[in-house]
Amino acid sequence: MKNYISNVLIYIAALCGIVAFIGIFATPLQSYNEIHNSWSSYNVGAYFGDTKNGGYQGTIAPVFGYIIPLLMSIFLIIESFKPSLDNRLAIINTILAIFYFACAVLVLLTKELWLDANDLGNTVNIRNGAGPTMAAILSSCAGVILLVVSWMPGRKKIDYIEK
Repeated sequence: MKNYISNVLIYIAALCGIVAFIGIFATPLQSYNEIHNSWSSYNVGAYFGDTKNGGYQGTIAPVFGYIIPLLMSIFLIIESFKPSLDNRLAIINTILAIFYFACAVLVLLTKELWLDANDLGNTVNIRNGAGPTMAAILSSCAGVILLVVSWMPGRKKIDYIEK
């Protein structure tokens, strides 16, 4: 089992990236309801716009923060089948970890980008919902796991599926 720890960690990082993508379907924004003194889902098209509720514009930039981790997760799974990448594995995983961290920041900017796209400034009391929060946490976890796999002391090579 000790020989496969790197593989298992890479698959866990890939799973985190895939679940982070699922966050695009969760609530993107929440608004503060002063009457009930609670936060509730804000049903507005934060990513692609909404023509039903007053014509709010969406912002497409956070969508890349969801799609890029999915693509990188697919690459991580393919990486375990390619022994030809063995000598460059630490560099590749470090670059992917940096992209995971950048995607985490990008999805956390959902609220600010949506407010800016609609010229609302700070007039609306909203916050990021479950989707951006979950995606940022999971993308950050995937980045940390990849850095651990790339730079952990001891055995740095992964056992490939083909061998």
